[in-house]
Amino acid sequence: MRADRLLGIIMSLRTEGRLTAREMARRFEVSERTIYRDIDALSGMGVPIFSAPGVGGGFTLSESFQTQIDGLTTAEVQALFTSLSKGSLQELGIDQALQTAFIKLLHALPEHKQAEAKWIQGRIYLDSVAWSRDSRQTEFVRVVQQAVWTERQVEIIYHPAHGDTVQLTVQPYGLVCKAGIWFMVGPAVDSTVKGIHAYRISRIETVRLTETRFQRPGGFDLQTFWEKWVAAFDARRSQYRAVPPST
Repeated sequence: MRADRLLGIIMSLRTEGRLTAREMARRFEVSERTIYRDIDALSGMGVPIFSAPGVGGGFTLSESFQTQIDGLTTAEVQALFTSLSKGSLQELGIDQALQTAFIKLLHALPEHKQAEAKWIQGRIYLDSVAWSRDSRQTEFVRVVQQAVWTERQVEIIYHPAHGDTVQLTVQPYGLVCKAGIWFMVGPAVDSTVKGIHAYRISRIETVRLTETRFQRPGGFDLQTFWEKWVAAFDARRSQYRAVPPST
């Protein structure tokens, strides 16, 4: 619904500060032209949105703007309180913090919405953890997470799916968890393989957090990179098809 999208645009701008029409179009699954129309509509309602052209530009919301959300819709309650497994969150060490946040949010809801949230939690459970898990994964994820937060390089010994074990120094730009499998995303320093890559953490044999700092590029978008990386991976995988033996 358009009303939900308009509210979503306001919340996104308040949270992230500056967004381009392309970024919002991808997020809300509409065209850029639709986003421009939505921005015009919000401006007509008196919402102070400013635009800056050129590289590094985009839309921003005045810091003085305040809005009040009276309540959550049924669909929003369903999305927020659908139960997730704790596996990946435990590996990041944030499962308890998230649980506390949900309790606070639950108590902030009206009574009828609280009952609705509890009803939903008892009927849908999403388990994102893979069947088999490497016991070292949690330890390595925590080290890489610290490197991402502090923008420090890590030294790893890595065994790729195809090829010999290599020693690399990586600048971790981010962490991605896909179906319980963690990946470290970033470029390797002084490597013959250039560019940003995704390193499966279960293939790391050792990892060491260094004191060497790096600067993450301001234009890097983790979600955009991951979507392109997955598409390229699927394209490579589809090139190899099993052919039944001839009779």
